[in-house]
Amino acid sequence: SVKEVVLPTTIKYLGRFALSCFPSVEEILLPAELDNLNIGTFAYMDSLKSITLPGGITYIDNRAFLHCYNLEKVVFQGDVTEIDRYAFCGCNKLTSINFPATLKNIRKGAFAGTAFKK
Repeated sequence: SVKEVVLPTTIKYLGRFALSCFPSVEEILLPAELDNLNIGTFAYMDSLKSITLPGGITYIDNRAFLHCYNLEKVVFQGDVTEIDRYAFCGCNKLTSINFPATLKNIRKGAFAGTAFKK
């Protein structure tokens, strides 16, 4: 089973549910050029424990990390301005996230069902 995914630097966009349902993947290395996380991009990745989002990403779409049950840590390297509805819903173990100063909007239910506390 696949444990690590390394995306090539030529990728700038990930479509809806592009990497969802890879339950054995523990680590994803995203290219610095990536500028979009679409709906459900990483949904149901049960083994994913942490992720670093490159600087070009400014928006986390609806259900981007839905039910990533073992996700504990999210690191933003850039200027995220909005986290959409249910983006991290069901990430039971999520306790560490560095909110950038540029964050202006967290939509309803973005952290529902997480261990994250304000």
